[in-house]
Amino acid sequence: MKKGLFGKIKTYLLIILSMALIITGVQLYQSKQESQRQFESFLNQFYSKLEAARRSLDSVLEHELEGNDLEQALLQVEKNLEQTDLVLDAGGHFVDREIFSHMSIFAYHPINQFADSSTLTDAELRYLQNLKKDLETIQNGLYSNETGQENRNLSVQHFNDIIRGSGLESGFLTEQKSIPVHFQVIDPKQAPDRLQKWLDRNETEEQNKVFLVDDKTYVVIVAGHRQDGLNQVEITDMVLKRGGIDVNHQNVESDDTKQEYSVTIAELKETERSFQFTTSEEIDEGKESPENTQQTSASVITDTQQTSASAITELVRPEKLSKEGNIVHE
Repeated sequence: MKKGLFGKIKTYLLIILSMALIITGVQLYQSKQESQRQFESFLNQFYSKLEAARRSLDSVLEHELEGNDLEQALLQVEKNLEQTDLVLDAGGHFVDREIFSHMSIFAYHPINQFADSSTLTDAELRYLQNLKKDLETIQNGLYSNETGQENRNLSVQHFNDIIRGSGLESGFLTEQKSIPVHFQVIDPKQAPDRLQKWLDRNETEEQNKVFLVDDKTYVVIVAGHRQDGLNQVEITDMVLKRGGIDVNHQNVESDDTKQEYSVTIAELKETERSFQFTTSEEIDEGKESPENTQQTSASVITDTQQTSASAITELVRPEKLSKEGNIVHE
């Protein structure tokens, strides 16, 4: 009798276990199906935003736009790229954490600044053309002849490979996200009269300044008094980025032993964009960083002392000068 009761209990347990396994299997299947539906929905939205960004780029490249028309068209391109980036970011947070979205791929291009001169320069045009090539490459990678748009059978890994830039011709969405700015270094004696007057009173104080004079912009680096190890300052390049114009410069050896002060002036087209001056220097440990600067540092330890190799970035807005060489406070 006990044996029969045990057999019945065993049968009931097997039935319950089988039902639990079936329910769990159904739930897992439904969960997988829901995850797949969410990923397909994400792919559809991402492809749609990508297509909008490409079309807005076509509008800029296929028409010779100027002035306000160019500005509005570029703003639309930037808006579409940012929306593409937002969809990608949302996919990584809410659809599948494996989606490659930990960096801003499509945003933070300096596109809205391309309208400053009312027309596109050759460098800006090449930038947009390269950007279009990359968008097209990504779009082609996602495309399916069967659906006429995105391939719904893509895996997350395959999607990531496409987004990371596999096979992109121009360096993945112009990876540096910057273009060179044309400038020429001039002799301080060739500077406008009001700028020379300002220099007469300020050439001993180490500082970086930007002035707007006679429809041109003058980038001024004053190194101050010469000391052992302090050399002539050379501007190596300037690049236009989303945040403004980066001025890269370095100290170089000077043969002029009689020169007491070091002043470097670069002339370029008028712009009201902010300028970023980046320098590298070593700071004794424990000293405070200069005010109004952003600093990143990496410690360098030697047998005798410890210093910090630091990159200091200073943001400078263009200013205007009066005829007397005084800064005009507006």
